[in-house]
Amino acid sequence: MAEWRVEAAFTIAGYSAQPGPLWLAVSVCDHDGQPINLQFPAPADPNPQWPLVATVMLSQVGGGAYADTKVVGASMTKLGFYLFDIVNQDEELASLADLRPLVIAVEVQVGADRGQTLAYAAQAMLPWPFPRP
Repeated sequence: MAEWRVEAAFTIAGYSAQPGPLWLAVSVCDHDGQPINLQFPAPADPNPQWPLVATVMLSQVGGGAYADTKVVGASMTKLGFYLFDIVNQDEELASLADLRPLVIAVEVQVGADRGQTLAYAAQAMLPWPFPRP
């Protein structure tokens, strides 16, 4: 089993009054710093198996509870760097943005090789020109 180095951060896109999707940026490399090439499931796969599991740890809204997530989209920005669009696994609950995540527990695993980290919120820049208050 190889132990990977994983780093991550998340942001909630907000281009209007409503919060947008939650984006999870993840970096994965081996112990020597070589990037890991993650394979994504085919878009038509009815039961996609993603190499990433993300669990949202809730703050004041959930009182220390957690919410399981599912990946609905992903892209590789550069070898070893990935961007995941994640949503609440229980579609009847509020969106992840409305749940106000405190931190996201991230596990990346392919076969026996794995790594994990905690993703903290990152500030996203507003689109230009952005509305003034």
